[in-house]
Amino acid sequence: MEGVPISTKYLGVYGVFPPELLHTTDEGLTKYILASLKKRLSNAPSVRGVTSIVNTIEMLHQLIHGALNRNSERDIPDGSDRAGLLQDTYIGASERKGNLFRLLLLTYTDTAWDQLDPVLVECGIGMVEIQECLKMYLSMCEWFHDNNTVEEVDQARPLIASVIDDVQRLFERGAGTNGWKIPKTHGLTKIQYYMQRFGSAFNFYGGPGESHHKKFVKDTGSNTQKRISSFSGQAAKRSYERQLVDGVKGMMERQRRKRRKLNLLTPEFYTNGAYLIDFDNQWNAVTTKAVSARRSKYIDVPNGLTGTLAKFAIAKGCRGGFKAKGYGMCQFDLDGRRETFRSTSSYLNKEWMDWCMVKFEDTNG
Repeated sequence: MEGVPISTKYLGVYGVFPPELLHTTDEGLTKYILASLKKRLSNAPSVRGVTSIVNTIEMLHQLIHGALNRNSERDIPDGSDRAGLLQDTYIGASERKGNLFRLLLLTYTDTAWDQLDPVLVECGIGMVEIQECLKMYLSMCEWFHDNNTVEEVDQARPLIASVIDDVQRLFERGAGTNGWKIPKTHGLTKIQYYMQRFGSAFNFYGGPGESHHKKFVKDTGSNTQKRISSFSGQAAKRSYERQLVDGVKGMMERQRRKRRKLNLLTPEFYTNGAYLIDFDNQWNAVTTKAVSARRSKYIDVPNGLTGTLAKFAIAKGCRGGFKAKGYGMCQFDLDGRRETFRSTSSYLNKEWMDWCMVKFEDTNG
């Protein structure tokens, strides 16, 4: 067909349809990296003093995942501990990227150097090589999503090729596969080309579409008879029913707020779970928490907390006989985000000591 640009490199189907980034990286190479590592460690020769390296990695993953969940930093990619670090079931694409980040973190632990490093050496891999490869690969994935200058994108191709070479060298897929001769590896080599044409790779990232697809197809499809002849109609009906229920729920919530005349504007600083620590002249502390408007109950707080308050008061010249008010939760804006902080003296049925004092300056009077 003369004059119809359907086969050109720039205007044809290969020029206007870039590789989808979600399935190229998170559901592609990241998935194969973890699978390759699991296979190589499972088939690795026995090393003296190392019993089960896969179980050791899963144990470290659980500890690091729990520690990151208590971190106030929210820019860390989400991981999952439902099925384990090296498992490939019951895990989403973004969680898989988070697990790869946790794998990088655990390689810096003493346990990993004591048990994982000897096994990797037997497999012909160095721990430092694994660390550098994972750092470069994760950085490359974040760079794809970032806003980069044209000059930087033009010069990135050799570095992207170097990362792909390291992944193929360190994480061999083994017999019974096509190795890394797969469409997703080929697609990764084209990301930089399409970034030159369409800008940030987030412009052809399928994460939001995949999330909506799970909501109105996969979730609704699980509530059907799963018969080919009636699946589409039943899935559409379930989707309509869900939207109807969500809409009615939203209307009821708005009416409830209207009846109670709630202030819809979130205060700049919000607290909850107030408790009162009462010090006598002998620095003995009694802590109470309000149960209702007229009734309070005694609660236990860590001795370290009351001792810290007492030292602070003494340093300020107080001679005893004062009250201090604390909160179990607070919310405020931090760097443009609404953050929630909670205090507790226990976590997973174990003692957990972590509290702070905050000084506020009253600028209104």
